[in-house]
Amino acid sequence: MVSIIIPCCNNLAYTQQCIESVEAFTPEEHEIIFVDNGSTDGTWQWVRMEMFKHPEYKLIKNDNNLGFPVAANQGAKLAQGEYICFLNNDVVVSKEWLTGLLECIKSASDIGMVGPRTNYVSGWQQVQDAVGYDTIFKYQVYAENFRKTYRGLWWPHWRIVPICGLIRKDVFDKMDGFDERFSPGNFEDDDICLRLCLAGYRNMVCSDVFVHHHGSATCKTMDFGDLLAVNKQKFDEKWEPLTGKTISAVMIVKDESMNIGSCISHLYPYVDEIIVVDTGSKDRTKAIAEGCGPKVKTFDFEWCDDFSAARNFANSKATCDWLFSVDADENVTGLDKVKLKPFHAYRITTRTYSTDTLLASCTDNAGEYPDQEKGTRWFPSTKVRLWPRDKRIVWEYPVHEILENSVYFLGMQLIECQEVIVHHYGRMDQDYETTHGEQYYSLIQKQMESGKNDKRSLEQLALAAQGLKRWADARKFWLELLKIDPADNMAMFNLGHCYAEDENWTEALKCSRKALEVDPDHRDILMNVATCEVMAGDPDLGAKMCRDLIEKHPSYPLPQGLLNAIEINKQSTGGNKNGNITEPR
Repeated sequence: MVSIIIPCCNNLAYTQQCIESVEAFTPEEHEIIFVDNGSTDGTWQWVRMEMFKHPEYKLIKNDNNLGFPVAANQGAKLAQGEYICFLNNDVVVSKEWLTGLLECIKSASDIGMVGPRTNYVSGWQQVQDAVGYDTIFKYQVYAENFRKTYRGLWWPHWRIVPICGLIRKDVFDKMDGFDERFSPGNFEDDDICLRLCLAGYRNMVCSDVFVHHHGSATCKTMDFGDLLAVNKQKFDEKWEPLTGKTISAVMIVKDESMNIGSCISHLYPYVDEIIVVDTGSKDRTKAIAEGCGPKVKTFDFEWCDDFSAARNFANSKATCDWLFSVDADENVTGLDKVKLKPFHAYRITTRTYSTDTLLASCTDNAGEYPDQEKGTRWFPSTKVRLWPRDKRIVWEYPVHEILENSVYFLGMQLIECQEVIVHHYGRMDQDYETTHGEQYYSLIQKQMESGKNDKRSLEQLALAAQGLKRWADARKFWLELLKIDPADNMAMFNLGHCYAEDENWTEALKCSRKALEVDPDHRDILMNVATCEVMAGDPDLGAKMCRDLIEKHPSYPLPQGLLNAIEINKQSTGGNKNGNITEPR
């Protein structure tokens, strides 16, 4: 049985409409517990009259408005159902609303609270374009079609707003209900959802159920802004001292004697523990690490061609509240500036430095980090690097490993962390592709053969093949990827580059033009098109594109190089438009 708890404070017409929809669309066994918070418009009298017709109705009458958290807890204590559904009195439910919520919550034993999509709510449950109806009848048609369209689509998210929230009664009792310090309301939902997550539950957005919400009818009678600010402060004051602040830096290493000392010395002041897992060094890497101070703990791991396995072993040795992933050939800035919040994971940008002028999507060094910048330029990549210690968060994939899948699975709040930058120097090694490329290529092929995440594996294979200058293999992978996702513009851009490297200028130009149609301001795509135009026989157009690029990106060296080659070619051929030209390198 499901106990539906409806706190009320006036707005009788909304309550009546809500109950009418519940009775019309709830064939499941249920009881309805009304908690009246001092209504003066006849609400509790109407409920009492309805109780003569409905023995499954119950009423708790408060003399004053005690707020949602108190009312919800009162109703939960009276509930007899296996499940509790908190329902705002200004919500109108639809066909199979409870069926869908029950399907979701019963799908796994670790699910805490589930909630539907709606037209009016803060956060992920909001449907931004829910404008397909303007009457209750049209709403019911909209909601029915919504359920058919998204049947079985549920996703984890740490926060559920319980305008219509379903939870097992034993789980709710285990959490000791809503924290009544947040009465009359706001942040009591964030608080209980956070407690559920930290207790090992996953909260779910049930995206195949849509309910209509008139929109905080009771709150409109309060100073909502002030209430929000006051309870936000209460929430922060409660959780700040409960959130651990210690950080374990975790790394796996092999033959990094030239880098590890610098990496650890930069990290040492900002972390509480440094876990170094050696996967088979033949140099002094481990000895250097052990001599860096008492915060450093070293371990050995037998290499098994799986970076994720090694990193997960390193994670298992960490003892602090938070884990920060770093490599020996990296330095870190800004780690002391992060404001750590419970059940958050932080995506951090890595700047990979290089001197290679042909690398796409690079930014020239600008002196922002004078002590860390190396080479002449860098290209960015962003992934989760800082997360709370939780055995459910694990690295995946044998190479180019990520934590994101675990984080998404738990519904953890992801933060794009602007304060921290990881400075990566691996590609400063001129032999990088030789020393790393073949190993990575082999591991990605094994990953691909396992059938895990075909699109990602294809992309990584294509990039690895390009790094090894295996243009035919790279083309094959990009073409396969485009079959899966024809809209992947960077795949089209790279396909054009691979054709260009094999001097198939017709196909290179065709692909590059397609990429340019999607992203007309991307400087590397523009450069590809300019080069292809020149090599395919139109140096005048290529020269014009180069001049435009130089005007927009004066520090970008490639267009000036191509423009110089065009001018030299014109001089050597007497201005013959069809004279041969060698692509600048």
